[in-house]
Amino acid sequence: MASMSPMKTNTMVAVAVVGEKNTTKITGLRPLCDETLAAFAKSVARRPAGRTYYIFECSERGAQNKKGAPLYVWHVGDGFEHTEGWWAETEL
Repeated sequence: MASMSPMKTNTMVAVAVVGEKNTTKITGLRPLCDETLAAFAKSVARRPAGRTYYIFECSERGAQNKKGAPLYVWHVGDGFEHTEGWWAETEL
């Protein structure tokens, strides 16, 4: 799992899944820290494979208000199952 890069404090994030029609928030809003990344990893590991999951920075007003490009993407390497994936920082 990716370790959190030094970022500004109080960055609020949520996981969103890319579906056929849009990007939908699937978790509640939480502060960005290693504990949040671990909790989100457990949540995504139980969700269906074959979709793309992202962590977005969100406005403190709510998780539906995504800010900018995703910070992390759920990565599944060669030889790994979806449930064994990990968060990787995006390079957008």
